[in-house]
Amino acid sequence: MNISEELDKLKDMLEHDEDFHAINQQFLKLTDSHKFLELGKFKKNKLLDTVIKKTLSDLNFPGTFLLKAKYIRKFGFYHGSFFTTPEFMPGSIFFFEDITMGMVAISDFSGKSDYFRFTGAIVSPEGFTTWKRTEETQ
Repeated sequence: MNISEELDKLKDMLEHDEDFHAINQQFLKLTDSHKFLELGKFKKNKLLDTVIKKTLSDLNFPGTFLLKAKYIRKFGFYHGSFFTTPEFMPGSIFFFEDITMGMVAISDFSGKSDYFRFTGAIVSPEGFTTWKRTEETQ
């Protein structure tokens, strides 16, 4: 697997595609690679923390558990995972710095996933808005 090419494909899909499930599947394809998972270092990012908190708040989840995000400097790429509380539903997030765009995915174990594409930088948490797209996975 050529990680650079796969990330370029993911970035293009994130910018242009409307099939959020396909975009997330491209991301998950990367996470199947041990080589990819070994890249980067854990790093905090205020934008990602804010996006996840606001997204979960809009879905009536009080918070997250075990949020971990890795930063791969070579690609300007963050990716991570978390669990919602109190339901412990798994979620993932990824973000490209150069296009200031990313996606959050949350699964409920029944085959339904919620996807949130986001863009931009924090101006004020009160002015932050999310749009939700729900898709049934096959």
